[in-house]
Amino acid sequence: MVVIAIVFPILYVAFPTKAQDEINSADLVVTNQSILSPTADTFYLEQTIVLVTSNDDSATLDAWKASLCLEQQCQYPFAEIDVPKSQAKNDTRLQVSQGVQIINMTEFDKYTRLALGSEVFNFYLKGKGKLHKGAWPSANVHYDKEITLKGLNALNGFNVTAFHIMIPPLADGTNVNGTVYMPNPSISAYELGGLALNMSVDGTPIGTALLENVFLGPDNHSFPITAITNLTMVAGLVQGQYQTGVLPVDVVGSSVIYMGQHIPWYEQALGALPLRVDLNITPALQQAGLVGSLDIGPPP
Repeated sequence: MVVIAIVFPILYVAFPTKAQDEINSADLVVTNQSILSPTADTFYLEQTIVLVTSNDDSATLDAWKASLCLEQQCQYPFAEIDVPKSQAKNDTRLQVSQGVQIINMTEFDKYTRLALGSEVFNFYLKGKGKLHKGAWPSANVHYDKEITLKGLNALNGFNVTAFHIMIPPLADGTNVNGTVYMPNPSISAYELGGLALNMSVDGTPIGTALLENVFLGPDNHSFPITAITNLTMVAGLVQGQYQTGVLPVDVVGSSVIYMGQHIPWYEQALGALPLRVDLNITPALQQAGLVGSLDIGPPP
């Protein structure tokens, strides 16, 4: 009886420590996520998180609220998500599906720039919950997990794969259509909506391109594009410095509109990603019957 009286208090004290050690040694791996239905200050998140642990003991983790932060100290969380109840076993999959309120726009702007501009980026999930195991009393546990994800890598590989001059132009001034290639090397999907892209050559504006209903899932994608282009300016460029017909076009995102609403956190992130496309417009000029009048030579 004396032995039991001594051992049980020791075990009761040791169990919470062991429970926390198990949490500390485990990893949370995001295997896919989708950022959907964006508004100026919300989005809908679908995310799969996999628990990776070497512990095969049967234990249950209560649902817990996770703060999402860019810094480990997590002084300024940009959002919170509800992590569901689960088993504390290796390869347990946690499915998050919920609307998310952006609670710190400055930090979320930074997150969005990292997600779109980086090859790889990190953020943190922090929170607290309870672990249950058998007949033991529940143990309070704290989560402090670093998450590593692939980003869009500044849309490296973005290109215009088709370019056609429309004669006559449409009533709204649209005079170019074509196709753009947009890669997504990450496991994340982004519902963007309508994009407006400013185009320039050597700092001289030459037009604005529009993409509609853009959903950028993982893998490589092609989207139709239309543009209102200053063809007089383009003609001056190819008659001057760029007589080969190849223009170094700088492309910068200027507007993101979803369901009629500007999405400023996407706009600032895309605006920070200047893209360069070496666009050979000679085939489009030939198709439009303009090559002879502009005296354009073949590319080298």
